[in-house]
Amino acid sequence: MPLTAGTRFGPYEILSLLGVGGMGQVYRARDTRLGRDVAVKILPEAAAQDEEATARFREEARLLATLNHANIVGIHDVGAQDGIAFVVFELVEGDTLRRRLEGGALSPATSLDYARQIVDGIAAAHDRGIVHRDLKPENLVVTPGGRVKILDFGVAKARPARADADATIPAMTRPGVVLGTIGYMAPEQLRGEPFDHRIDLFAFGAILHEMLTGSRAFRGESDVEIVAAILEHDVENPAIADPHVPAALGAIVCHCLEKNPADRMQSARDLLQALTDLRLAGLEPSGGSGVGAPPDRSPGATVAVLPFMDMSAQKDQDYLCDGIAEEIMSALGHAHGMRVVARSSSFQFKGGAHDVRDVGRRLGATAVLEGSVRKSAKRIRVGVQLATTDRGVQIWSERYDRDLEDVLAMQDDIALKVAEALEARLAAPSASRTQARASDLEAYTHYLKARYYWNRRTEAGLEESLAHFRLALERDPSYARAHAGLADALVTLAVYGTKASADVVPHARSAARRALELDASLASAHACLGCIEGLHDWSWAAAARSLRRAIALGPNEGTAHQALATNYLLPLRMFDEALAELRLAMALDPLSLAVSSTLGVVLFYASRYDEAERALQETLGLDDRFSFAHLFLGHVRAAQHRYHEAVESIEAALRLGGRAPESLGALGYALAMSGAAEAARGVLAELASLAERRYASPTASAQIHIGLGDHASALDALTRAADLRSLDLAWLVLRPPFAALRGEPRFDSLTSAMGLSKAGGSEAETRASAPLPPVG
Repeated sequence: MPLTAGTRFGPYEILSLLGVGGMGQVYRARDTRLGRDVAVKILPEAAAQDEEATARFREEARLLATLNHANIVGIHDVGAQDGIAFVVFELVEGDTLRRRLEGGALSPATSLDYARQIVDGIAAAHDRGIVHRDLKPENLVVTPGGRVKILDFGVAKARPARADADATIPAMTRPGVVLGTIGYMAPEQLRGEPFDHRIDLFAFGAILHEMLTGSRAFRGESDVEIVAAILEHDVENPAIADPHVPAALGAIVCHCLEKNPADRMQSARDLLQALTDLRLAGLEPSGGSGVGAPPDRSPGATVAVLPFMDMSAQKDQDYLCDGIAEEIMSALGHAHGMRVVARSSSFQFKGGAHDVRDVGRRLGATAVLEGSVRKSAKRIRVGVQLATTDRGVQIWSERYDRDLEDVLAMQDDIALKVAEALEARLAAPSASRTQARASDLEAYTHYLKARYYWNRRTEAGLEESLAHFRLALERDPSYARAHAGLADALVTLAVYGTKASADVVPHARSAARRALELDASLASAHACLGCIEGLHDWSWAAAARSLRRAIALGPNEGTAHQALATNYLLPLRMFDEALAELRLAMALDPLSLAVSSTLGVVLFYASRYDEAERALQETLGLDDRFSFAHLFLGHVRAAQHRYHEAVESIEAALRLGGRAPESLGALGYALAMSGAAEAARGVLAELASLAERRYASPTASAQIHIGLGDHASALDALTRAADLRSLDLAWLVLRPPFAALRGEPRFDSLTSAMGLSKAGGSEAETRASAPLPPVG
């Protein structure tokens, strides 16, 4: 029975009933000592006789007492009177998010603002080992000033728990009854399996979906149907249904709602960083809405680590300068409350003088770390300085004179000092991160040289990187990151078409697996396996698992999102989802030539030619010597029947990037289609001669045969490519020249064997229909 107005619990005078929940009744009350209104929650009389309910009531009070966060309701007092236990909370004025949603979907900007606040609070709870377990719109209150408060930690636990009866669904079979909690429970909760903090991330994904769309992520006419939807059905990306929803924000929803916890974001801190990156990329609450972010909340620092300058007399330490900068980036990537600009963007500023204010403007960075390296014999001197980008003011600097063997500890110290200067919290290196490092200085030196050459992305550079990765592993066979790097380099050679798959893929697979045996948290090794499983094995479901695992481990790595888009979503013609991943990658890595040009590639394969041309021209605006962008600009123009312009673009690619088989194939096709058949045959002869000296994918010559109208020879070449498992076949059905072969039995048989014949649509549809052929 509700308490009457005027009832007192010590200094707290009951004013009115606010609400009734499973864990108690909540009243507005007056704190007569301090003259303020508060919320008083009491345990119902019947529940007071239940030892378990009483224990949970006390546990909520204890857990909240350990938290002090702007987005979590605060606790003032606890007590008992006349056998009634009570807890006193701050009184939060406002509407529940459920009431806000009664009017339909919120704007994307408001949804992002609320999302960041919710996750900020959840991250604080998770940092203390507390899992909420019952996140839903009813437990979120939005104040008139736009602050979101998380309520009701009544079923929270301070340790990872096994799902128990009270956390599952009462009266699951009652038709027509939709209990709010059901639609926000993760699959592992529903199955009664062990679960951890990632159930809160799943619930958050369902809430964000509802904010963006106005409808629940999982629906049904009965509790059973809702549970079935959670366990069996994938949620459509909100960005596909509503073009006003940013693609990257829709991708975050899908990422949070993955069925397998290992495929979700792995921490609330990672999720908060991804949401912050979206805000930094330009999605802000609209002015004057009254629900924008309070001005005292900051999205945290964004630091750009620029390549260090080589001050050695011989100027031969470029690899060491770049390597130290990259290692500091990697360490800072584990800081809470900080975003680190990706290497491919920050290294655009290598060499020459620059104004840190301009760097900040172009990279969206709030601080810039610069440094210099001087190496002499076995000693190393590193000077570093950290400056803000708003006024270009130096806020920290230091000089290190160390033995070369101390370089790893020095890098960690620099990262720690940078984090402290920016008021971020740097996580201590985990056991796996420590094990992933070299135990031998010479092995580490070879690793840095290997990464230096790998980042050149040329055939010669990749071959040089292979040599150094192998030398590193000779010195330290348990060097996990060297195994992962070796796998990367080998797969890249196969993707570039410079090595036959049979010569490199088995070694790459073995190296990636060995890396993961040594350190299962290496995102790059998972991404490498995903590339092999998709492009080589044609096992698309396996590829999706590995590539999403890489994102879960490195959500703020633009290359991980790019790999998912390029090596899984794009071959299966899931264009909208691929574009969503790429736009998120661009927000994370704004000056990356590889990411920005891949956006043009996806638009090209989606037959959005004008948009593709604009995207590729934007890439060339960053660097007009980037041959890949010239090549695909040629593809775009050929698809539009602008063959003479296509020839010009492809010839530019050949001048800048060398006479690679892929570029020669594109040139021969454009020449043939322009009417220059003899010139096209000359390119075909050049390809045949090249194939006698080195590997050249038969797919390139197949393209020229199509241009010449020789479909039989084109099919023969594609058959050879399939026998060789040429990785470029993965995009076969997307390439406009090969549309001429559709309906040919041999072509249709090949695309069917690859699992590409029914590709297209949503990822959920593809998962259900794509075959998994055995590896040949």
